[in-house]
Amino acid sequence: MFDGVFSYRYYEDDQRISFEELNELMAKDSLANFHWKRAKTKNTYSNVLFIASLAVFPITANIDQPNPGAVFISYLGLSIGSLILASSRQNSKRRAILRYNSLFDPPKEDKKKVSSIKLSPTLIRSSNNKMGKGIALQFNF
Repeated sequence: MFDGVFSYRYYEDDQRISFEELNELMAKDSLANFHWKRAKTKNTYSNVLFIASLAVFPITANIDQPNPGAVFISYLGLSIGSLILASSRQNSKRRAILRYNSLFDPPKEDKKKVSSIKLSPTLIRSSNNKMGKGIALQFNF
């Protein structure tokens, strides 16, 4: 996914693909599709908030005595909400694309460390130089 002039350009390997082809690719994996649909929903909400923030000024201009502080605060709140949703949308798109790309990675070997305790009989020399029997513990981590 790369920035274009008005939208993004999508590529699979080195070949450019359309947005419809990208939607089909994302539908192949349930988790990637979940993040992709979430990004599209957040995009809609972000656009609605942005348009609503632009509509605040003409609506309040028709009021006889507009409160400039309330107009500014509502505009600022809608704009910030739109920016937060846009950032969240990008995060969801990134997760979807990374999930899709991870499907082609070779499987990783899980090398789990196994800890063990080894008991072995041994001879023990006491403080008065007498020999005795005992058990030695060996811990492997």
